Amino acid sequence: MHRHEDHIAYFIADLHLASSRPELCAAFFDLLPKIAEDATDLFILGDFFNFWVGDDVLSPFTAKVAEELAKLSEQGINIYFQHGNRDFAVGKNYANLCKMTILPEVYTLPFAPEIVVLHGDQLCLADVKYQRYRKIIRNPLVLKCLHLLPKSVRLRISLRLREASKKAKRHTCIENQQCYCDVTNSAVEAMLIQHSADIMIHGHTHKPNIHEHHNGTRWVLSDWEQTGDYIKWNKANGLTRHTFTIPPVESFS
Repeated sequence: MHRHEDHIAYFIADLHLASSRPELCAAFFDLLPKIAEDATDLFILGDFFNFWVGDDVLSPFTAKVAEELAKLSEQGINIYFQHGNRDFAVGKNYANLCKMTILPEVYTLPFAPEIVVLHGDQLCLADVKYQRYRKIIRNPLVLKCLHLLPKSVRLRISLRLREASKKAKRHTCIENQQCYCDVTNSAVEAMLIQHSADIMIHGHTHKPNIHEHHNGTRWVLSDWEQTGDYIKWNKANGLTRHTFTIPPVESFS
């Protein structure tokens, strides 16, 4: 049983874990003992993995991630996961391996009802093509059909989608001098009102900051690249941001 009586929550997003990025995996594994010592709850707000084509396509890398999360859970830490735009296909089977709970795409914290958490891609309404794609790909019938495809086909589809995303992102950078579509303020305001929240925490945009809105405050998590980033909450201190350097690692182990 965890010794903390009050909730101490950690929030992370956009780690984009992959076997080809061993330094990210190592940095995440290094953070877990601190979470085990300090926290009661870990919230993973999407794009935890760089891509996910199904729970039946496991590898030594994804098995190791599940093993480490399960160990964290066994130490009394509640682990919660929200789907991102890259890992929306993570299912109950893998969540059970990790001993984590899959949350709805928008979730109000029961121990801090003033805070609502989400991945954040649903706030980027200006990206009309992506929102259309999101609506289709998240349809349960579409997901079911995708899961029926052979593993090799799903892997090829995933590769093509990632390449298309990179090309679109490069085009956006050239045209608009930015690489990620930002949120639409009206969507933020509407969601704060809908969930009776004063604070929103999300990732996706890779633009870490704290924004003041008419109806509340929005905390944006960073992606993990050269630096790691997490937000911590407890009742006494509220929200605080923490960053750290990610050192290079030669291979995944």
